[in-house]
Amino acid sequence: FKAMLELANVRQKAILLTALNFCMKSGEVADLIKSDIDLEKGTLVTTRNKTGATRIAVLWNRTRDAIRAYQKKHSHHAEHLFNSRIGTPLTAKAAGRIVIHLRRRANLPESVSFDTIRDGGYTASIEGGVSETHAKLLAGHSVRMSDQYVRRNPKMVADACQAIERYYFGGD
Repeated sequence: FKAMLELANVRQKAILLTALNFCMKSGEVADLIKSDIDLEKGTLVTTRNKTGATRIAVLWNRTRDAIRAYQKKHSHHAEHLFNSRIGTPLTAKAAGRIVIHLRRRANLPESVSFDTIRDGGYTASIEGGVSETHAKLLAGHSVRMSDQYVRRNPKMVADACQAIERYYFGGD
């Protein structure tokens, strides 16, 4: 992940960090709308299209900074967080191509894909000692908890987000 991140431009970096921080697949990153993220509070509250479950997260400072840098450089008035170079919403396929491009430049194996980012984040949160419930809330899985409660408390998954960041970035 770090090898790809080091080669990434402003847009690519924001997309990669968003995917890892929120344990998202390419289509989920592409579907994000700006109002899902509160940069001031450092939280994400959205619904995972595949499951209809509420997904919550706490942004790392590095993710927040990357999103702000992207928005400053690419100020689109579009609803979606990430857009193509012409201003249309990013597609899952286009997001996937970003990882393929960076993977090749970093000489990483073909097994590295956008989905491995999500899988790696989810695994890092569990291996970091996070409760299964918190990992599932971060990944947008159903946990049979009131959506209204979950939506009001995105910081309840701060431990899952911190575990991923610790695993991938250590103390830096």
